Amino acid sequence: MCIIRVERLQKRFKSIVAVDNVSFGVEKGEIFGFLGPNGAGKTTTIRMLTGLLTPDSGDVFIDGIDMRQSPIIAKMKMGVIPEMGNVYVDLTAKQNIILSGKFYGISRGELDRIADDLLD
Repeated sequence: MCIIRVERLQKRFKSIVAVDNVSFGVEKGEIFGFLGPNGAGKTTTIRMLTGLLTPDSGDVFIDGIDMRQSPIIAKMKMGVIPEMGNVYVDLTAKQNIILSGKFYGISRGELDRIADDLLD
């Protein structure tokens, strides 16, 4: 079973087709990457995989979870390290963890517990 499955993914920005009918699967434990020139749609595809951008058509499944139907559950099954770091130097490590967790809809109490466990 694929841990990531993408079917017929498409995204347009006005008249520009950024991603055109992309399909692929990634098996658990497989090393996978995107290669291509600037403007090929790599970043747009990753943004759709992570739920930061909604595809015009097509489907994304993370560990069998449909990103459109259950985005919070799907996001809880993934971790993303963006090209540009999202660590805020004016916040503590715990505050950075809590801020990141808020994007996934995790309660403040649960975030405090998770942050404390991670920082132990």
